[in-house]
Amino acid sequence: MLTETGHLYEFGDFRLDAEGKTLFCLNQPVPLTPKVFDTLQLFIENAGRLLEKDELMQRLWQDRFVEESNLTFNIKMLRRALKDDAQHPRFIETVPRRGYRFIAQVKQVSSAVEDKLTPSQKQFKASYLGIFAVIAAAIVLTVVVSLGYRGTVASAESTPIMSAPFTSEKLSSSGSVHAVITPDGEYVAYTNETGGRQSIWLRKLKTSENIQIAPPSDGSYLGLAISHDGNSLYFARRDRADDDASAIYRLNTFGGIPAKIADKAEGGIGVSPDDKQLTFVRCNYRPEDFCSLFVVDIDGQNERKVSTQERPTRITSSQFTKDGRSLVFAAGQSLSGGRDFRLMKVDLSSGAETRLSQTSFFVINRITPLPGDGFLFTAKETLDGKLRIWEVSASGETKGVTKDTADYHDLSLDNAAQKLIATQISN
Repeated sequence: MLTETGHLYEFGDFRLDAEGKTLFCLNQPVPLTPKVFDTLQLFIENAGRLLEKDELMQRLWQDRFVEESNLTFNIKMLRRALKDDAQHPRFIETVPRRGYRFIAQVKQVSSAVEDKLTPSQKQFKASYLGIFAVIAAAIVLTVVVSLGYRGTVASAESTPIMSAPFTSEKLSSSGSVHAVITPDGEYVAYTNETGGRQSIWLRKLKTSENIQIAPPSDGSYLGLAISHDGNSLYFARRDRADDDASAIYRLNTFGGIPAKIADKAEGGIGVSPDDKQLTFVRCNYRPEDFCSLFVVDIDGQNERKVSTQERPTRITSSQFTKDGRSLVFAAGQSLSGGRDFRLMKVDLSSGAETRLSQTSFFVINRITPLPGDGFLFTAKETLDGKLRIWEVSASGETKGVTKDTADYHDLSLDNAAQKLIATQISN
């Protein structure tokens, strides 16, 4: 929660009007989205103090679950508005693995802002929130394709592991947020942002040809999934003007008109082995019903809740087991700074929940099924750690797969377990 104040704050050539929600540079208004403005105000009110990433996310988004990428994007947009250099900062200093610090000297001025505004500034203040109200809360990502995944996929008893360092190819470095590979390993569907609007593209890996399959929209994509037959692409998208207006849609993999399947979906999409059902996450943020896991038919019928978590536990990802009888999902909370995230399993018939793995994490981001009975997932063990790729077997045995310094987020594997698509944050 930000401080309610009528004060002005001055730093460098800038002046911030906390009450009027306006930033000026040399008496000229600087356009900022509301969330980027809130980020700047929070920095200014805590000038000189290290703000941990979790604290920033909690205070800016409060009880709403967002990924760290949203925070990174806000910082990037703020630096752009302030003409600040991340490598040689005048205002926002990055503290690696921890957070950020506002390093400029801030002067607080107790004065009514309206007395100081020019007519053009007053007109801007009245209208700019509508003009710049919503810009994508996304981060520039690098999408890599991994070709070194080795394993014996013919035997269901043998879970593939990454036995050698994999090679990587950069597919996009311009606003790509989510990515998923087609089952045949021929294409990658990914979201991309240009000019503050996001679209979905399909890339043919052999030729590097890119085809737009969903036009630019003002919504923010929350996740992608693809059917096992490769014919349907599923995506969760949130209306930027209304955080509660989010939904899951089905789209032909090569384009077409999206069909809505479920409303108020946070993402975490998984597709059943027979391609007849989806699993997804919906968060009401109520004490007794903070985040819940749902199953729905692909035509939007027969939606039902299969697991509910109380505050502050959230659900970040879910997938069907190979037999389609259970769901594996990630649940926990990161506010305490401890290892409270775990992998859970819920039986779809009885509703019985069990813990799949005894290994706990600071956060778990994405889960993707392996050809056998196991799963890959991205997780970090500690607040200061990296999001690594991990493997968990059907019996719960858990081990790390990657040991490099990269942060991995989305994961997607082709049917042959030869190509792995992972998204990496590029700070």
